[in-house]
Amino acid sequence: MQNSLINCSDSHMRRCFELAMGGDGLVSPNPLVGALLVKNGKIIGEGFHVESGQHHAEVNTINSVKGSIEGSTLYCNLEPCCHTNKRTPPCTDLIISRGISRVVISNLDPNPLVSGRGVERLRQAGIEVSVGLLEEKGHLLNEVFFKYITTKRPFVHLKVAQTIDGRIATSSGHSKWITNQSSRARVHQLRAKYDAICVGRETLNLDNPQLTVRLDPPYRGKAPYRVILGNPNKMNLDSRVFNDSLADRTIVACSDVELSKLNLTARNLLESRNVKFIEIDETRKGKIDWAKLIARLGECMITSLFIEGGSGIYSDLISNRLVDRLSIFIAPKVFGSGKNWLQYTDIDRVEDSIGFMIEDVKTFDQQILVEMLPLNKE
Repeated sequence: MQNSLINCSDSHMRRCFELAMGGDGLVSPNPLVGALLVKNGKIIGEGFHVESGQHHAEVNTINSVKGSIEGSTLYCNLEPCCHTNKRTPPCTDLIISRGISRVVISNLDPNPLVSGRGVERLRQAGIEVSVGLLEEKGHLLNEVFFKYITTKRPFVHLKVAQTIDGRIATSSGHSKWITNQSSRARVHQLRAKYDAICVGRETLNLDNPQLTVRLDPPYRGKAPYRVILGNPNKMNLDSRVFNDSLADRTIVACSDVELSKLNLTARNLLESRNVKFIEIDETRKGKIDWAKLIARLGECMITSLFIEGGSGIYSDLISNRLVDRLSIFIAPKVFGSGKNWLQYTDIDRVEDSIGFMIEDVKTFDQQILVEMLPLNKE
């Protein structure tokens, strides 16, 4: 009987995870949260946090039930909020007022305004609270939120499209298309999850990407910011990201030295299209300080960053151990002397290598997707 109860609880929490994904790409800077109510062994209500600023998952779940919920059990993947420093009232007060007798939670909320206080408030009201059900899976679901709320820095997801010999372009620089349409569709699904998409100046000039979310059915969320890294004096100002209807969602990130040398005509042109600038002090090697840039993006309420190229950016982020997730799309092709996706060669010993843990490997339509998490991130 005990095992049956545990399995049932697991099933309910997994359903909370599924429900939470309904707000994917829409709730930032808030977490993904799903909830359900169980009474007499049956699920009587479900809900999730749909969009930032709207009702939380617990409220939507409670409101989904027409009859009495007194004596029921609430399953929720994240600790219910208890503070008033937000646009919606505390969920703990509603839970208490409606006579819910038990609450099962996957993760405590790392937000300092909550962080155990929600559980304490419920227990003080006589509600039985269990914490930690499928905790690791719950943390993975909200990896972006947990990183941002505890560090105020965006979660960094690096995406690479390569051949089986590790090339991201031919020897002439041609790179369209390494992977097929199936892989590109998955990339658009990934883009939809993130607050911002980032490429370097060379990728901008070579590929003239749109850096938008194009899905079927059409994406219903907000358009991610497009962050272009590099010297604006060397960027093609005719690029689509500076001239389309989303130009005001474009950010040029460069060093203070580079920005000071931008000619007035170019600057006025970009500013007239509401393109934004982030300038960072140049390092001694003449490069952008990525740690400072990531911190600045966090100050702009950008909670997550999806990196799509090029090799210089890949190399800087990995060598500085700033990558939180790595996705490599592999096409069954060989370019031979083409361009590697990593440039640096400063690792002399095997024991000094930068390690990753393979989280998942998928094969689809003659493509491979390898999902990895860093092992020795500092």
